[in-house]
Amino acid sequence: MPGAPPQVETFGVGPFFSFTSEAGKLPAGSSRVIPMSANPSRPKQVIVLRRDLNVKNVGKLVAQGAHASIGGFLPRATTELIPQPDGSVLLQARLSAEQAFWFQTLSIKAVVGVEDEAELQAIYQAGLAAGLPCVLIEDAGFTEFDGPTLTAVGIGPAPADQVDAVARHLRLFR
Repeated sequence: MPGAPPQVETFGVGPFFSFTSEAGKLPAGSSRVIPMSANPSRPKQVIVLRRDLNVKNVGKLVAQGAHASIGGFLPRATTELIPQPDGSVLLQARLSAEQAFWFQTLSIKAVVGVEDEAELQAIYQAGLAAGLPCVLIEDAGFTEFDGPTLTAVGIGPAPADQVDAVARHLRLFR
């Protein structure tokens, strides 16, 4: 119909951005493009940080959250380290369809907080009991903390409704 606006779909083309395009018209080199509507319960990940950790450098908590995100995602992938002629190492990962969808689209994450170590351990155990991929992060204690300290939990990526059933009650981290 002349004058009608084109139908638009949203696509994810990498872990950090998305774009819109007229339906059926994909940009050159977009073989990794997956329609965002392909999964009604998009995978998401929740990062849980302790609020009671009095760190001198907020970057320390950011690093703990990064450990929780990677720790929740990468160990579930089949990985192989391949030495390269230049001395570097190539990390090759085989992802499940769910992992690939999460990684290639928005990589949805929420960062929430708990009040103390006991609550951190409780949310970790709740995630495990629900059958979700979880990781509990323990800092070695070389810089900010006096000895090993439990700092963070990563839950997911997994279908959002399953993650929310465990972590929906937690407040966003501030």
